[in-house]
Amino acid sequence: MINRESFKETLDFLGVFMRIEIYKGLNETLYDTIDNLSTFCAARDRVILKLELGGKQNPDLTPVVLPFEEAIDTWKTVSDRGSYSEFLCYEGSQLVGYIGISNFGNSPIEVNGMVHPSYRRKKIFSTLFQLVVLSWHQLENRGLLLLTDRMSPGGQAFVETHNGVYSHTEFEMILKRFEVDDLLQGTVMLRKATDRDATEIAYQNSLYFCCDFDETQMIMPETEEAKGIRTYLAEYQHKVIGKVSIEVDRNIGGIYGLGVLPTYRGRSFSRIILQKAIRMLNDDHVSQIKLQVEANNEKALGLYQSVGFETVASMDYYLFNQPRKTGAVMDKTVAAHPKDE
Repeated sequence: MINRESFKETLDFLGVFMRIEIYKGLNETLYDTIDNLSTFCAARDRVILKLELGGKQNPDLTPVVLPFEEAIDTWKTVSDRGSYSEFLCYEGSQLVGYIGISNFGNSPIEVNGMVHPSYRRKKIFSTLFQLVVLSWHQLENRGLLLLTDRMSPGGQAFVETHNGVYSHTEFEMILKRFEVDDLLQGTVMLRKATDRDATEIAYQNSLYFCCDFDETQMIMPETEEAKGIRTYLAEYQHKVIGKVSIEVDRNIGGIYGLGVLPTYRGRSFSRIILQKAIRMLNDDHVSQIKLQVEANNEKALGLYQSVGFETVASMDYYLFNQPRKTGAVMDKTVAAHPKDE
């Protein structure tokens, strides 16, 4: 591992400025740097980027720093590549490229990123992606999903070049209006989940999101809450009937993982849980509330539209189908998508 400051001084002395820094998580400074580049690229290209920067805080922020031209060969020598998720490319002090890995328990990892328009066609994104693939090789039995806005010619071309196999499309939705109804509102309670509920949450995720129930990949609610993500179990007549997660990230509210157990579907419980989640985010005084829903999930889409959400963009998901280093083709596990009643 190379010391960041001494490496930068050496590069400056040599007149070489391009380098890659790889982290296990983000702090506020890194978040701001990536967010600024993301905002610029998204506005310039008129696309959305799903980077999931919120919830990536990590106290271990000692980077691996690599010279750009030797990054791939050097990265192969790092023993714990699978624990790194943030890949940043700098020229001098300017961030010019980024790819991040979003890890959702036992589901396929999701990969999205961008390069500054002035630095495209310099193999920055492809180099960062090769580093991501080397890290993915260390994750057992996990798929890899490439994400790209449907309206991004560059993103779609990259996926095609890398043999992406279309998986599904998710709509990005924003709450434009909200008219709550009081139907059965008092009959459902949302209880904040604790680590003791981790098994229940993992079980529900396996039902809603088409992933295997794996206790070794359980998400701990109290750890997630420390990162800004709060999970609630929905209870009706003192029995757990479903769940939902909410997040506040830079004054933007998000709703995730909404689901109702099969026995309780068809009784408006999803609508009640959704409205309660919206109310909690409104109590946090967020400036906007968003969510994602699979494009062909007509029931969930209709539910979200009925309470005031509108579609603003489409994100396409592609399974990356490169053989792993063992020679075996990756398991084409389907991505986790929201399911509702």
